Amino acid sequence: MEAKAKTPTTLKYFKFLNLLGQGNFSEVWRVQNVKTKDFYAMKIINNDQIQKQPKVLDLLESEIHILKSLNNENVVKLYDNFFEDNRHYLLMEFCNGGDFERYVKSKPKKTISEDEAIIFLKQMTNGFKALQKQKAMHRDFKLANVLIHEGVFKIGDLGFSKQAETAKTALGTALYMAPEVMKFQRYNNKIDLWSLGICLYEMLMGTVPFKGSNEKELLTKMMLNRIDFNVNGKETVSSEFQDLIKRMLAPNPLKRIDWNDVYNHKILRPNYEERKEPLNIKILYLKNIIYFHAKILDDGHYLMKNNNGIYIYFILSKRMLFLSKGFSEDEKEIYEAYFDYLLAEILKYETFNNPLYDTLKGEFNKDWKDVNNLLFKEILLDYCLGGEFWIKNYLEEKKEEEAKMFVIHLIELVDCFKFKDSLNFNPDEESGFNFEKYNFELSSQSSDDLIKLFNSKINNLF
Repeated sequence: MEAKAKTPTTLKYFKFLNLLGQGNFSEVWRVQNVKTKDFYAMKIINNDQIQKQPKVLDLLESEIHILKSLNNENVVKLYDNFFEDNRHYLLMEFCNGGDFERYVKSKPKKTISEDEAIIFLKQMTNGFKALQKQKAMHRDFKLANVLIHEGVFKIGDLGFSKQAETAKTALGTALYMAPEVMKFQRYNNKIDLWSLGICLYEMLMGTVPFKGSNEKELLTKMMLNRIDFNVNGKETVSSEFQDLIKRMLAPNPLKRIDWNDVYNHKILRPNYEERKEPLNIKILYLKNIIYFHAKILDDGHYLMKNNNGIYIYFILSKRMLFLSKGFSEDEKEIYEAYFDYLLAEILKYETFNNPLYDTLKGEFNKDWKDVNNLLFKEILLDYCLGGEFWIKNYLEEKKEEEAKMFVIHLIELVDCFKFKDSLNFNPDEESGFNFEKYNFELSSQSSDDLIKLFNSKINNLF
């Protein structure tokens, strides 16, 4: 039987939704297939630009060729390309989490933890391995060109990429450009190593290591190579990360670390000694229960009129007491301070002659597994539904980031309830819970998508 020919891709299959970004020669749109309803990123290059600068066509053909040769989860996929209405179109994978630069800048200190940086480094090196198998250089690697989709990092924008052992054309973004490129010397794929080193420094320190008012001054600082890891007189980056970054940022490419040495660096080994033990569900409980209490305390009027308010204090405090036997000393210190405060809040209700007081006082001596599971679910549901009020307020005040973080808190709180049968798991037992991946999967989504996810989770739970 003769195979059917592939149906040509044309513009009629797509609805253009919004502009994602644009450069000197192209723009990228979010589009939707009108039939399948799937989302894509559509890169568009006007042929008039190519006529004016023929080298643009060489770059476009190089990008298409390299992307078609790749199939790696950490490199953005090219599904198809076509020419129509005097424009070149590249149908690409749409990444719903935006770019990594925006993610880092959304953090309070515009930095991420070393645990998160290790995840980033592992995924980027996996992507670069795929590029190197095709003997390709990216030539414009920076945080803004790393995209996030469902918690996975992907190398994007290969518009300057080239399939060659060496090259000499000066391309890229100055702050991330290797010294040999700025000096118009012949270079190899170690220029991407330099750019990756700049990115690691930036995400851990909140700024790039070298700056200048012009390219000449910037190059001078690169060659002097004074890399500072101090913040207010204190070193905030581990010795292992400092070692790796300094070796990646050696201005002489012959003295710069090799890619294979990066792949085998101690930081990327499974038994990395200095890395903290992966955060497990205990930390998620502690973080969200404290926030849970803080929100309830903000609404004192609710507590005065609703006996369930006392149950919230009691049940959550009891839950924290049960979990505390698996906490580290630092975690216990945080927990104990809150527990003392919450217990004091509960005991205040004696003055109201509250009929629940004696019951609560006695139940503090009960084993945690005897705490009423159904009651907790009811309180949790009440709190989550009340959360819609806070979210609405944040959005009305145009505090989208606060709204997003509160929805994430609600999702985490619901998930806390489900992990390890919730009430009876052993906190000393490693849960296998990957906090970093979980956190990235939530943080990379839009507020609207998070609200939909929360509604789905709360409906499934109750």
